[in-house]
Amino acid sequence: MALGNIIVAVDFSEASEHALAVMLETAPSCGAALTALHVRQAGGFLSDERSAPARLEQWVEAVRAGLPHAAPVECMVVPGLPIVEVARGAEQRQAHLLVLGAKSRTRLERLYFGDTGDGVVRRSRVPCLFIPTAASLEGGVLAALDGSERGVSVFAAARDFAYHTGRSLRVVTVEPHWPGEPPELAAAVPSGRTLRLQQLLSASQAAANGHGSSYAGELAVRRGDPAAEILAERERTHAGVLAVGYRLGGPPAAVETGSVSRRVVHQAPCAVLTVPL
Repeated sequence: MALGNIIVAVDFSEASEHALAVMLETAPSCGAALTALHVRQAGGFLSDERSAPARLEQWVEAVRAGLPHAAPVECMVVPGLPIVEVARGAEQRQAHLLVLGAKSRTRLERLYFGDTGDGVVRRSRVPCLFIPTAASLEGGVLAALDGSERGVSVFAAARDFAYHTGRSLRVVTVEPHWPGEPPELAAAVPSGRTLRLQQLLSASQAAANGHGSSYAGELAVRRGDPAAEILAERERTHAGVLAVGYRLGGPPAAVETGSVSRRVVHQAPCAVLTVPL
């Protein structure tokens, strides 16, 4: 995962303004080109096709004005529905990363008003970075892996993100808790799943030929509810970015309670990097 081309989806909300500001300060350190993408809807803030680009540029410059080392930004306005055009625009522009501001909404609000971020990430073949309004990217990166070979792609993306942004990398996996299993036994005896995951991580790191040396080979193994334990490990390590795998397609998050990744995205207080699976 390179970081040469980053797109920030903006809708002039406080959340997208904060996400753009964070990336304006981050892009120069990793040598990335930055694009602010706005989807113009009929009746929206920039519904006038002729004035839309100029008004977007004014808004972006206002955000840049308060940042001494802000990166230059290309502005892009496209018509359509954000839930479709944001993901499409990132793919057509061959973006390496799509950044979105994470808005705090209850499950009921997401059910009635929809959730653009969830709709975008379910369509995006480009890794997405959700940044809550109160969050920065300070701190290390924590990759949450499910133990599958397919899930190791999350490790590779998190490793590259950590490498390009100069951050450390840790890994966590959550084992199922078996009823009646003594806690001391669970802690002392690694499962076959964990041993296989360690082998996969070693092979992936060796294939990188030393690229992404911020990974120290530490694998935290927790037991219990996956989403709760991933968030608890994030709290313990004070990670600034949490990386999770995200499956494409499926119903909206408001009506799906079984997805660990969607629970993490909506509940994490830090930035979340979603890697398409």
